[in-house]
Amino acid sequence: MALTGQSRAEAEEFAKDKERTRKLLVQNPDKAALHFHRRVQKFFAIVICGKGQPLGDILDHWWRYEFQMRGSPHVHMLLWAKDVPRLETDEGVRTRSSVLCSLVLS
Repeated sequence: MALTGQSRAEAEEFAKDKERTRKLLVQNPDKAALHFHRRVQKFFAIVICGKGQPLGDILDHWWRYEFQMRGSPHVHMLLWAKDVPRLETDEGVRTRSSVLCSLVLS
């Protein structure tokens, strides 16, 4: 039995599915990139700028896609939020510390 609680047959089927997925991504990099782009856009719209706005009111943004040597996509993102205290001030230092702690500990 695998560590994940799967039977051997389930683990083998999962490995086969993973290999089929990998082959499809290699054969269709354009579709894989488009799919990732759409996922990032939805995440941005629903989570970052959605109803809860966990990072505040986002006024502007910039992002860049990159791909690892094995083809794994990731995004680097810079956000400009409304009414964020300047980091040079005491309030900015306190805010930065509390936000970073909440993100790391959650």
